[in-house]
Amino acid sequence: MHDPNKYLPIPEVDDWLNLKDWTFRCNYKQGQHGDFYWITPYYTWDFLDCIELPQTPFRILMTYFDWFGGAAACFGSKPGWQVVAEHCALSDVITEKPVINYGADIELMLIDEPLSKSEIAGRLSLAGVDADPDNSDFWKFIEEVEPYCFASYTHGMFFTAKKKELIESFYSEETLQNVERTEREKERAGRARMWEMLGPECGPETCVDFGCDRLRIQLAMRCFFHQRRR
Repeated sequence: MHDPNKYLPIPEVDDWLNLKDWTFRCNYKQGQHGDFYWITPYYTWDFLDCIELPQTPFRILMTYFDWFGGAAACFGSKPGWQVVAEHCALSDVITEKPVINYGADIELMLIDEPLSKSEIAGRLSLAGVDADPDNSDFWKFIEEVEPYCFASYTHGMFFTAKKKELIESFYSEETLQNVERTEREKERAGRARMWEMLGPECGPETCVDFGCDRLRIQLAMRCFFHQRRR
């Protein structure tokens, strides 16, 4: 079978390490369901780094952490948290930007209404449904809780809120500049690790791929780039 990667041009190592071929793509999909606007960015970003926080004290309701029930198991006994509706975890009142642990798949929302724990628990009958803009049960859940905003980091990133300005903050010039800088740094570091692991092209034999006159790497019969394409 024809392999299109086999005939792609081979860059210079320094150009590749310095991301001469890399481009940041700020693509996203957005829409509206009832009173809620939503966005699915094709890049991952901490939503707390770009949105405006509620003007009043708020709480974090974590509905998912690694698995449904993981929020309660992992956070329910931590200082400043309590279990709510068996599977979820509710924080104490917060007045400033919180620090979120993104070490696992996670879903959470900010609640700025002055609701009691039992009132919040009474709105969580649909907690755990897939956070999908095409899932009608998900929107029933969101409309019942009425959070300030909801964010999911499971199958990519998904964010929804009533205030359209919160959605627009994901593609503001400042946010995209920050995302691009972070993504560029991650890509540069990843390529450096790959080169350190497989390089250098020391030969003395040349790469076995047809027409390639680059030296092979120490651990294979191909040059660095042809080995990566295997």
